[in-house]
Amino acid sequence: MKKKSEHGSRHQLPPPKEDNELAPLVTELRGLIHSARHAVVSTVNTLKVRTNFEIGRRIVEQEQKGAERAEYGKGTLNRNWLNG
Repeated sequence: MKKKSEHGSRHQLPPPKEDNELAPLVTELRGLIHSARHAVVSTVNTLKVRTNFEIGRRIVEQEQKGAERAEYGKGTLNRNWLNG
């Protein structure tokens, strides 16, 4: 569960004040932080997909033990072919 700060969401800064001379800098820094977070999320998602693919590939290799198709698949295909 995400913690909330006194400004609402944990990842949000208070809005810049119009009369503040630092407002353009704060806006620019927000953009940099937003871009970095987007890049991190994208990278993590890619790594999760690759990891899950590798897990599945290794499970299939273990089940098939070098055969083109796992033994249980032959029976399933034959039953489906006869019933279809």
